[in-house]
Amino acid sequence: MRSLQAPGNKSHRGIKCVLFPRWADTCPLIHGYIEHSFGGGVVRIKSLVALLPIVIALLILAAIKICTPAHKAPDAPVKTLKQFLQIALQPVGETMYIWGGGWNMADNAAGPEAMRIGCSPRWKEFFSRQTSAYSLRGTAYMIHDGLDCTGYLGWALYNLFPNDTGYVTWASNMVQSLVSRNWGLSAYRGSARDLQAGDIMGNERHVWISLGVCADGSAVMVHASPPGVMINGTRSGYRASQAAALAEQYMRTHHPVWYARYPNCAQDESYLYTFDRFRWSAEILPDPDGYRAMRADAILADLFRSVRKARQ
Repeated sequence: MRSLQAPGNKSHRGIKCVLFPRWADTCPLIHGYIEHSFGGGVVRIKSLVALLPIVIALLILAAIKICTPAHKAPDAPVKTLKQFLQIALQPVGETMYIWGGGWNMADNAAGPEAMRIGCSPRWKEFFSRQTSAYSLRGTAYMIHDGLDCTGYLGWALYNLFPNDTGYVTWASNMVQSLVSRNWGLSAYRGSARDLQAGDIMGNERHVWISLGVCADGSAVMVHASPPGVMINGTRSGYRASQAAALAEQYMRTHHPVWYARYPNCAQDESYLYTFDRFRWSAEILPDPDGYRAMRADAILADLFRSVRKARQ
């Protein structure tokens, strides 16, 4: 720490800056005030009073810096609900369901495939070698060749918000794990029928992502369920539903090879009332496209319009 000594004034020699040492070193104006506030070791009160406005201003700036949220860079691009659903559609029709797919070798956290940006080339290559007779029995824990339900959702979340640990966890824990990040709120399965696009549904055995609800109350979903990652719709009891018809339309049109092998696009109506619901906070995942207020048919039309433009 240097001595305070005005040029040509020997009486200041040896007097050290003990008041605001860092500010004195970094701000010449303050340093000058402090230098001329010592005479033979006696502090000039008037000069110190003159420092107060500068000190107060620096304290205010420091307080503003402390109070500014540090979890998101000011210029970081904002992710939207539509982007999340676009990500979720990327592995559809070319990724098989593999028990343990997306998990690590220890089977206790995300593996490398669930912590990569974009689809793994191995998923499509493995799919290309399968037939309509595909069975899970011989593929369990071939974790690099496909995804299971939580591995798929963990991959989608990682591609939305990359981090150091990934998001793969047990199906029974998925909804609450997202709530614990303060990303949104949950609703218990008995009150979860009010579905919106982007809602994440989970129970003890499975997880899925809502793509919206149809006029007849059936829901369109995207998920990893045997035989793989696909768009499905819930039935209306034992009858056909608008959601199942939409799912079939889009799988047949946009993923014809998959549809030729695995044409079933319907899931049981119980998907509507046996799953807990996670709903994104509008602050975490805004919806400028208005998907939360749209029917499933309009949402799918807009999503696949974007897909066609990206491929052109």
